Amino acid sequence: MTSFKERARYARFKKVLGAILVMPIIAVLGFLDVIPVSNAVSWLALAAFIVSLIVFFVSFKGKKPQV
Repeated sequence: MTSFKERARYARFKKVLGAILVMPIIAVLGFLDVIPVSNAVSWLALAAFIVSLIVFFVSFKGKKPQV
């Protein structure tokens, strides 16, 4: 049985992985004016993607946590 701490870590991992997948798509489509968002939102999505990558490699060391 997994502990609460391990489940919380896995939930954080899934959230970071979701941000890594979604944020660059929002940034690129926003910069190309395919979706109607301001450039500030596109820059914020790009910044969130970079922060998510840093968290992924620093906190999880690029691996999926054990559940």
